Amino acid sequence: MRVTRARARCVRSASPHARLGFLVRTFSGPRLRAQRVRSGLSAAQLAACIGRSAWAVYDYETGRATPPIPVADALADAVGVSLDALLADDRPKAVAA
Repeated sequence: MRVTRARARCVRSASPHARLGFLVRTFSGPRLRAQRVRSGLSAAQLAACIGRSAWAVYDYETGRATPPIPVADALADAVGVSLDALLADDRPKAVAA
C-alpha cells in the first residue's frame, strides 16, 4: 500500500494512543479534593496517610503536580475510592450542533 504525503502527515500528527483507540485519562485534582472532603479528611490528614506533605496534597488537588501512579493509588485508598474514580477523561467533548 502506498502512503501519500498528506496521509503520512495526518497519521504522524495524531498521538499514538489516539491512533490505537486508547482512552486518554489523567489524574483529576478536583475529584481528589471532592473525595477528600466527602471522607472527612483534611489535607494534612490525607498527607499523613500517604507519607507526603500537606503541600504535596494541595499541589495534586490544584493540578500543579501530578502524583506518580503508586501515590495516586495510595490517595485513592486513603479516601476510600478506586483509582478510576480519581481519573478524568482528557478527550475533547463533542459539541452538539
